[in-house]
Amino acid sequence: MPTSTPVNIAAGAPTGAAGTRPAATISAAHRRMRRFGWLLVLPACLFVIVLNIFPALFTVVSSLFRWNLASTRIPPRFIGLGNYSELLLREPLLPQAVLNTLLFIVGTVCLQVVIGIAIALLLNQKLKGTRAATALLLIPMTIAPAVVAWLFSVLLNESLGPVNYALSSLGLIAPPWLSDARWALPTIIMVDAWQWTPFIVIITLAGLRSQPASVFEAAMLDGAGAWSRFRYITLPLLRPMLSVAILLRTVDAFKMFDLVYLLTGGGPGSASQTLSLYGYRLGLVYFDVGRASTVSTIMLLIALTFAIVFFRISRTRQ
Repeated sequence: MPTSTPVNIAAGAPTGAAGTRPAATISAAHRRMRRFGWLLVLPACLFVIVLNIFPALFTVVSSLFRWNLASTRIPPRFIGLGNYSELLLREPLLPQAVLNTLLFIVGTVCLQVVIGIAIALLLNQKLKGTRAATALLLIPMTIAPAVVAWLFSVLLNESLGPVNYALSSLGLIAPPWLSDARWALPTIIMVDAWQWTPFIVIITLAGLRSQPASVFEAAMLDGAGAWSRFRYITLPLLRPMLSVAILLRTVDAFKMFDLVYLLTGGGPGSASQTLSLYGYRLGLVYFDVGRASTVSTIMLLIALTFAIVFFRISRTRQ
């Protein structure tokens, strides 16, 4: 009987003695495809290196020098970790800036997550007007931070602001929102939460609407209440999306500058000064490039440490 020649489906050619493709030809083609792929991503890699990696390396190297642009006659001088020891051991404003930054991150992220999940659960009920409310929620995120700062500086003005006027009309004490050390940082936290809570709402709402209804129906048949369903079904299913949202908002809150600078300027005193604003003052007000680079490097190390720990905890829980 005549025998048929086997066919290599992946290669599209017969595998007999006459039609076998040499392994060297396949590997050469594979290498050409790999080189072509690297050529395609090369512009993006160069873009990342020029705009991200090179400035980061330059900042780290600059932190090892005593370099003040105000002293033009004194060239940069290598001092190793001198800037770090000077800032960490003898600079009284740095611990306050670190504490303010941590308080701001914890306050604004927790506030956004709690309120965002609550609003998303309400909008997921598909009541009348929820579509319009969801569309209106996008408005705060589209406003520039400078406009948001101006808007709330007018609303919270101590003498002419409508918020204090309304509180006084109700017989309540109107607090000095932006000029008191006790109220400055909480006020900035509330303003930031107003602008970015819709981000958590949208991500949570998308996660809620993608959850399978059969799981909740089975839980209801088993007698699970609303709180049990939320705790043991809704939250675990939302965990991947909420983890990404929390990470993004934490990183963004960590480098917060515009609202703080425009609302309080870090004051009164240093009550609301964050690390980013502190580094800005060192570099662009006092022209101390070395110490400003040191603050930026400290921020980079903190952000990297947080990201690594966060991803490890997320993987462990998953």
